[in-house]
Amino acid sequence: NLTSADNEKMWQAQGRMLTAQSLKINALLQALREQGFDTTAIEQQEQEISRSLRQQGELVGRRLQLRQQQRQLSQQIV
Repeated sequence: NLTSADNEKMWQAQGRMLTAQSLKINALLQALREQGFDTTAIEQQEQEISRSLRQQGELVGRRLQLRQQQRQLSQQIV
């Protein structure tokens, strides 16, 4: 789960997994289009989900940065 990533390595791994899944979904949508299916609604939903996940990823990255800054400041105080 992206939001539970508590270090950069986990965060990056989740990002790679989500990117791979998005590419797979896009390939499946392309295959459906080639078979004559109207995938417009599904594509719009996929874009909305991708946008939301991208924002979530950015927020998790920012949280990890702030946590690192907090640790550094705590060490300076001690």
